[in-house]
Amino acid sequence: MSKIKKVALVNRKGGCGKTTSLFSIAGVLAGEMNQKVLAIDLDAQCNTTSTMTMYVDDADSYKTVMDVLHGVDVEDAVCGVLWQGKGLRNYTNYGVDVLCGDAAIDSSEGIVAIPEEQIMNAGKRINEYINERGYDWVLVDMPPSSKVINDFCFKYLADYALIPFSPDAYSASGYSQIMNDMADAREVNPSVRVIGSFMAKRDSRFGMHKALEEDMAELDSYICSVPYEAAIAESTYFGRPVCFYKSNSKGSEAYRMIVKEIDKRIKMDY
Repeated sequence: MSKIKKVALVNRKGGCGKTTSLFSIAGVLAGEMNQKVLAIDLDAQCNTTSTMTMYVDDADSYKTVMDVLHGVDVEDAVCGVLWQGKGLRNYTNYGVDVLCGDAAIDSSEGIVAIPEEQIMNAGKRINEYINERGYDWVLVDMPPSSKVINDFCFKYLADYALIPFSPDAYSASGYSQIMNDMADAREVNPSVRVIGSFMAKRDSRFGMHKALEEDMAELDSYICSVPYEAAIAESTYFGRPVCFYKSNSKGSEAYRMIVKEIDKRIKMDY
């Protein structure tokens, strides 16, 4: 039986392309590789949930990850995702589900108010559900900055971190914080580590972007850069992963490269 690949997209800074990249990566995995994917939305903005459920009529009726943390069955918070394939009129489930996010997760009454034993139990139940349903990949969308949510993710949900950087002077500042969070989580989950990094929103018109790309290439984890292009922004707006929306775009090729590389690295880590 193949190992389930559990990857969190994380950066302590906002606006780095975590949600867009998760959406695009899920499209490559499910739409082109026939992989069964569960997306877990731990970001209070709930953009992964809203984008993934754009074409689901009863999406508002589902429970959320906060309900799961309080003991609700995981199944009640998991919604099937519908995408429109290229050249098709109907919307289809390609084997992607989303564990719905909750805006209250980072409030004063959110995850910080829940005892560790209860958080651990929720993580156990989510993993049991993942195993029972036969997912090949789990992709976790993380908030910009939350030590408590990072601990929940790295201790109980994800074995690997995939780090998108935005092309600015501040994006790399959260890298050491992520390393510290994973070091703390290894007391519970010894295998957690960085599986890759990439630059999102690279614009070839800016010399600074090229300079930052060269700096990032020094990282052992670096994979590639994802271009700043209309196809990626439009695909998210229309609720279709970029490989569905414009399969021959440079963005589609970049996300295929990221998927291929992290898949290879995880297999080498078995």
